[in-house]
Amino acid sequence: MSNLAEVIPAMPTQAPATTALSNSTGIFQFSSFAETMQAAQILSNSSLVPKDYRCFIPTKEYGKLQYDNQGNVIGENNPNATANCLIALNMANRMGYDPLMIMQNLYIIEGRPAWSSQFIIAAINACGKFSPLRFEIVKHGMTDVEYTVTQGYGKNKTSENVKTQIENVSCVAWAIEKATGERIESAKIDMVMAIKEGWYQKNGSKWQTMSDQMLRYRAAAFFGRIYAPEILMGIYSADEVRDFVDVTPAPVQQPVAQMQQQLPCYDIKPLLAQIEAITTLEQVRPLGEHIKELSENPNVNLCGDDLPTLRNALTVKRDAIKAQLESAKDDSATEAEPVANDEPVSEPKEKATLTGEKKVASDLMKLISGMTLDNVNDVRAELYAAQAQLSEATFNQLDAVLESNLEALTQA
Repeated sequence: MSNLAEVIPAMPTQAPATTALSNSTGIFQFSSFAETMQAAQILSNSSLVPKDYRCFIPTKEYGKLQYDNQGNVIGENNPNATANCLIALNMANRMGYDPLMIMQNLYIIEGRPAWSSQFIIAAINACGKFSPLRFEIVKHGMTDVEYTVTQGYGKNKTSENVKTQIENVSCVAWAIEKATGERIESAKIDMVMAIKEGWYQKNGSKWQTMSDQMLRYRAAAFFGRIYAPEILMGIYSADEVRDFVDVTPAPVQQPVAQMQQQLPCYDIKPLLAQIEAITTLEQVRPLGEHIKELSENPNVNLCGDDLPTLRNALTVKRDAIKAQLESAKDDSATEAEPVANDEPVSEPKEKATLTGEKKVASDLMKLISGMTLDNVNDVRAELYAAQAQLSEATFNQLDAVLESNLEALTQA
């Protein structure tokens, strides 16, 4: 936008009133660049134009405007608003459309202009060159698709090939060219293409929820670029730009920190209770990983000393369990000393029973510590199947640990 002469070559800086552009509509008829600029500034101050064209964008929370202590509306200035309005006016002039119609259907996505898909279909139908646009949908049944998944950014970027199965549906946009009577059609768009091009897998992709509509929109855009490029003027549809351009870049640390400060403080009391209920070292690691995930989650705000408090509580509990284990080893060594031949030997039988319960409890604790949401029912079934081999206190303790780990998994 730095060189406005390139953006609006058809508008001279000075022109007599008689040279006003004949295809301008409504009140938007200009005889000079200065008048066009003034109109762009007026439009940028309107609350009816989309936010990309507004010079001031107010901040809303739960649909309500926010005000500062002086009663002024809180928001941010848009330095590109006037320039965006100027380009919209120029495009409206070239195409013979109302400027507000252009603004409502021309989106700015990652700095790129993009038409709404509905506008593309309407413009093709209204141009007079073709019969109304029609769509041919064909279902091809279930199809195996192999595609590449890429994760990470920069040096941490990795790729792997993945296979999936999907119901393949194809769409072709077609119309009758009035000048020749010939049926002309777009390239075929199908779900296999959507997956291989990465459109389907994007976060929040509408290909997953309204694939038939997206097939029609994409086919219409392809048709327009082939047979009516003067209408689209080389501009892609908004759906295409969202699919082609990564509009969700990797988060940076500072904005995340600012966003966390606006969230309510996370309640760490349940976590502290879980730490207090820990009885084995196997339980320490999963809770430690859960605390780490909370500290890195942009939607969780650990206020003040909450994070050090959780880490310190977990460390203290771990050290206490280690001390108990060392003490138990010393006691076992003492009990294992040889006894005189005339002493009773009934105790080893009781100790063997205790050792068996400990082994069952230890095996169950390993299952519980390593469980996932997919196998939680299997782990619970194992626990209840072994109830007869456990004392009531041990069973209740294992059951409490299972429920605590399940809660941690569902919150992760």
